[in-house]
Amino acid sequence: MHTPRGYIEAMKAQAIKPEAQSHPTREKDVIVKQLKRIRGQLDGVISMYESERACVDIVRQVAAARSSLGRVARDLLTGEANRCSKERRISDLDDILKEIFRN
Repeated sequence: MHTPRGYIEAMKAQAIKPEAQSHPTREKDVIVKQLKRIRGQLDGVISMYESERACVDIVRQVAAARSSLGRVARDLLTGEANRCSKERRISDLDDILKEIFRN
C-alpha cells in the first residue's frame, strides 16, 4: 500500500458507491478552489527546495499544505456524511463517521 499503485488499488477497494459521489456544484467549486490553492502551496515548496531555502522554512510550508489537505478531507467527508444522513444510507454514514474520527 505504500507504493502509488498499491495506494490506488487500496482506494478502489474502499470506493464509495457511485451514487454517493455526487457533490453539489457549489461544494465542488469550493473544494476545487481549495485544492488549487494547495497545489500552489506545493509549487512554492518545490521552488523553495530547488533554490535551497532554509530547511525549517520548507518544512513549515509542507506542514501548512498538509494541514490544508486535512481540512479538505474533513470537508469532503462531512459533506458526504450529511448527504448520507439525509438519504438514510446508514451503513455508508457509519463508514464515513469512522473515517472522520479515525484521524
